[in-house]
Amino acid sequence: GGTLRSLSGTELTMPFKIENIPDSLKEDTQEHLSRSMNFFNKVNKEFQKLQEQLQRVTEQRDALRAENESLKMSLRTQADQQQVVKPVMLSPASNMLPGSGPVAKPSTASEGGDRFVIDRHHSNLHKAPVHSVAMSEDSTRVVTASWDATVHVFDLTRQVLDKTLRKQNSEPMGGLYSVAFAKTAPDILGCTSVDRHVYLWNYQTGTQQFKLGGEKGHQDEVNGIDFHEGQQVMATASDDSTAIIWDFAEGIPLRTLVHPGKPVYGVTFLGKDPERQYFVSTCCFDQKTRVFDMRDKKVVVTLSGHTDDIIGIDYSSHGILATGSDDGTILVYDIKTWKVLHKLDCKVDMSQDTEVKRVGFSRDGDMLAAACSTGSVVVYSGFTSADKPRMLQKLSGHTDCVFDVAWGVTPSGSRLLVSASHDKSVRYWKET
Repeated sequence: GGTLRSLSGTELTMPFKIENIPDSLKEDTQEHLSRSMNFFNKVNKEFQKLQEQLQRVTEQRDALRAENESLKMSLRTQADQQQVVKPVMLSPASNMLPGSGPVAKPSTASEGGDRFVIDRHHSNLHKAPVHSVAMSEDSTRVVTASWDATVHVFDLTRQVLDKTLRKQNSEPMGGLYSVAFAKTAPDILGCTSVDRHVYLWNYQTGTQQFKLGGEKGHQDEVNGIDFHEGQQVMATASDDSTAIIWDFAEGIPLRTLVHPGKPVYGVTFLGKDPERQYFVSTCCFDQKTRVFDMRDKKVVVTLSGHTDDIIGIDYSSHGILATGSDDGTILVYDIKTWKVLHKLDCKVDMSQDTEVKRVGFSRDGDMLAAACSTGSVVVYSGFTSADKPRMLQKLSGHTDCVFDVAWGVTPSGSRLLVSASHDKSVRYWKET
């Protein structure tokens, strides 16, 4: 017989007496047992090494803990020796909207040199990411649409949450992707949903006008929406590779614009100028921007230049079209020649991991704001001059992807910019 020790040190007695085995097998059996013992000895040695390493790691851990406690004591001593700094006072509660964060007191341009300063901040505005924001033509109301399937309507004049639009009559309404005010019907707004429908509301009364979908509607998630400046039509863009032109007053589809097999994310009309009042432009996940003539549904031009999904699209009355892409760039096209006027690289102006989401021109067309995946908004200016636009300012403060922006004008006539983020908040930026 023989004695071995287990990995824990306990003696193990193993019989090595070979009985009742033919002589021809005894040698093989003995060799097998010998190999087994050698293997066990190797494992035992490795285990002992691991125990020694564990002991060293434990000693290092204890030393680090002691050093950490020493550093804590040192920091406490330094803190006790420093002067007390007075906290920054927030604006009074009377300036806060229900459910919003405090209204930050705007600094002046001479204090910080920034063109835009934070005016107010609505934190935890929704229960889910805020995916879209829009401002009424008279800049008195802001609406936000969220994945929580609600639209909040804010009255900026009274600084109150005026209404919350949600499912009616027990009919479900899915998470919302976009929202916009009708330009020819001041009481109407539209929103698009993951549930494949488009919803039209009278936001003054809080009543739902239409729920558009079904066989003649979209067959997949609806991503974008825009209203015409001079006609009672709207356009919607969907993952079903189509854009649909609707008569929103009657709630009926007029045209379906088919795209080649990729989701269509954004859509915008090209104004009410007689030459282009029937033109509508879409941006698609095939990295193309298309301009359609609504009358015959034909593609007028296909614009290239992006290398990733195109998310944002907006038109300026100065005759330029801007698109924003996950490739981190903004392309600005001249709609007279369909040539690229400017390529703005947000990866250079912001950071290398920047993706551009929705984009929007200011009311006067001189500025363009881009919502970015990095939690910031970048503002460019100079689109009404002959020079190349320049980056004016980076607006920070959100803690998650900023997906949409909207422009308006304050009562004093300065620009007002609103940003909507997946951090469930909305920020208002006022021009100084």
